Amino acid sequence: MSSESIKERLLDSYETGKFQDFLPISNLIIPFSVIFRKRVALDIYSGKESIPFEERDSNFKQILKNEFDTALKEFIIQINSKY
Repeated sequence: MSSESIKERLLDSYETGKFQDFLPISNLIIPFSVIFRKRVALDIYSGKESIPFEERDSNFKQILKNEFDTALKEFIIQINSKY
């Protein structure tokens, strides 16, 4: 089929209001990889940077210390319950 006949069919279907008959959308397949392309978030820490603990945000340091403290307490409880 030549490109001219496709153009004519497209124009005819548009003018007659039967555009859906020309392009059956229900049979269209779009891969998810095209729709949901990966985007790199630039504002999220990737883990590759070397930031000393002293230079980190004070809220981050406090959260990390609390999590470590809680994990250490749970570990000690587990060890004591075994013996």
